[in-house]
Amino acid sequence: AIPCARLLHSAGSDLKVGREGNDKKKENGSNRVSFLGQFGNDQVAQKLEETLVENGVDVSSCGRCNDSPSGRGYVFLQERTGKVSAVVSGGSNVAGWDEEGDGTGMESVVLAKQRSIIMLQREIPEHVNLNVARISKKGDNGDGKRPIVIQDLGGEDRPMTSEMMSLCDYLVPNRSELARLVSWLKKAHDSDDAYDISPAEESGDDDETIVKCAKLLQAHGANNVLVTLGDEGSILVSSDGQTILRQSACALPDGTTVVDETGAGDCFRAAFAVAISEGKKSLEECMQFASAAGCLSVTRQGAVPSIPRREEVDRLFHEQFRGSADLT
Repeated sequence: AIPCARLLHSAGSDLKVGREGNDKKKENGSNRVSFLGQFGNDQVAQKLEETLVENGVDVSSCGRCNDSPSGRGYVFLQERTGKVSAVVSGGSNVAGWDEEGDGTGMESVVLAKQRSIIMLQREIPEHVNLNVARISKKGDNGDGKRPIVIQDLGGEDRPMTSEMMSLCDYLVPNRSELARLVSWLKKAHDSDDAYDISPAEESGDDDETIVKCAKLLQAHGANNVLVTLGDEGSILVSSDGQTILRQSACALPDGTTVVDETGAGDCFRAAFAVAISEGKKSLEECMQFASAAGCLSVTRQGAVPSIPRREEVDRLFHEQFRGSADLT
């Protein structure tokens, strides 16, 4: 969620985000990014809430779980390559929701904020995501349009129903997350599959196979599928399955190397969401902007410290994809 706030223009659109463990940048004193989550019963939760508020984030809709500590993410970094792996303990953001996903109060929360983007991830229970996605279909962001729902496939490895996929405007998995979801769909709907994908193809080692896997998700309800491929770029398969955009990765700025990949995917997704919400870029340009944000993040160590500011991303975007650093 931090990337969303850092990448918003002062006059840009609003975002609603649901990831615990992040903070936001204050934008002209207004809460342009809202956070919906469950704080734990420990000092970490207190620090998290303070940081969110200090950075201008609306946390008024958050709950507090008195029976569970805050979630933890343990990241293992290969210093030589910058590659990472992580283990996540969900804590309060898993245990703090009721069985209905706080359904009685959530509708007023989601609809009242009038946000243009709702970002979901899988470190909270699936029924909470499903409830928010259902509610988003009912509301609008103040101009008669409903919010765009973007689902990050990172987090818990679990099935996703056709209904949930259909409620999301964009599914955004990385290569391994796409493979796991395809594997589950094949096991659950093997006799109904319109696309014959072998076990070897599930890993999505080439563009043709990635598109094939994305279309399998679409056969089971998904709309737009945007697959992130790290230093190989990204592929977007439009909801009708006809438009396929292949975007190469942004080149590293001169004099930099890959230091730490932690949070690069989050930066990419947040930047894509910001670009979509602002409505000034084509889909291809949104992917390029997202690539620039992810590229900058890997040149620095840490999750929060590595997140770039808007002016940095704008500059690299123009240098790499527009042939100029002139931002006027």
